[in-house]
Amino acid sequence: MKPHLLFLSDIPPWPAPLFGAQLRMARLVEQLSRTFRVTLLCSNDPGGRPSHVPGADRVFGVPQSMPSRDYRWGGAWDTLSGLFLASVHIHVRAQMQRALLPVLRELKRTDPPVAVWACRSSMAELARTAGLPNIVNDIDDFEHVVWGKEIRARGRYRRMRLHRLSCAALQRYEKRLGQRFPALAVSKDDDLAHVRPPGRASHALTAVVPNGVDLPTEITPFAAAPTLLFVGLLYWPPNIDAIRWFIDHVLPLIRAEIPEARLIVAGRGPVPPELTSYVGQTGIQFEVSPPEIAAVYREARVAITPVRLGDGTKIKVLEALAMGRPVVTTNDAARGHALIDGVHALFANEPADFASACLRLLRDDVLAQRLVSAGREWVQRHGSWHRSGDAAIALVSQLLQAP
Repeated sequence: MKPHLLFLSDIPPWPAPLFGAQLRMARLVEQLSRTFRVTLLCSNDPGGRPSHVPGADRVFGVPQSMPSRDYRWGGAWDTLSGLFLASVHIHVRAQMQRALLPVLRELKRTDPPVAVWACRSSMAELARTAGLPNIVNDIDDFEHVVWGKEIRARGRYRRMRLHRLSCAALQRYEKRLGQRFPALAVSKDDDLAHVRPPGRASHALTAVVPNGVDLPTEITPFAAAPTLLFVGLLYWPPNIDAIRWFIDHVLPLIRAEIPEARLIVAGRGPVPPELTSYVGQTGIQFEVSPPEIAAVYREARVAITPVRLGDGTKIKVLEALAMGRPVVTTNDAARGHALIDGVHALFANEPADFASACLRLLRDDVLAQRLVSAGREWVQRHGSWHRSGDAAIALVSQLLQAP
């Protein structure tokens, strides 16, 4: 019989279609099941759980119980408690789904796992609290990096200094993760610096478990109409920023040259308050929780990833390449993929440059097709989930063999 692995996630791999972190955890469950008998335990279950989750021997879901507020943006008390009152930063503590603890302790008693794969530090801390063994903390985003970018993007404001102090405390906590957990997984090589800081002892095994993409069996030609496509979770703050930045600062420059250009924004809903004013605007189409993401891609000529905030590696970039669409991306969105500007995609970070890159792909079929061919070849070589699974299985196996 395969050894028992418990997979913990703060988001469930349902309902379909899956986006971003949902895809990572769903595919890792499937890949880890090649070697382990996987029990999947998810918090924030929205209901509608499918009868079968690929790779999972058993599935448990606990109803939604997200924190009532975001402690990162609190006042002096939240900042001071994050700095001095606990070994786990208040932002991480607030995300710990304590409703899972009875389930974890019952699993430990009745069917103890040999190891735990925990998506994000809050879930890893929960497993630690329950006394579970051999925890792998899978860090797809370093929270202090994400938060630091959001603070800078706000400009100067009244509580900025307080929030910078708390962000620095969060960074110190994340640099100590190698002392709190026996194994750490990150999604790109650059992130190893966060978990192997110079001069700091770490006993944790560390490995890069990259993101991958589902490769479609059939590629449709990119559309002739000047249609741009953004895909991603609509309520994720970095995506909210990306959509607003593109519509406010880039799209007008494109329409000055091509008035009929339109934008499709597709992703898991609901539409957050920050984006509702764009819904219904001429030439802007929101596809909220579409039943099939491939159908949305069929309408698109160019895929855009104007993400300026966030961390990790963006599955949306790999997905667009796999779907055979030329991509315009920021450097931040492409980080960790080893893509080459002008070969696999066009990179741009300022509104005028981003608009210019989009215009080139809307007008130049030869350039668009060249990027599509190179991008598709890159994804086929480097973007398979099987490769990610090999890295994840190797890390858990190494952990179980450690003295």
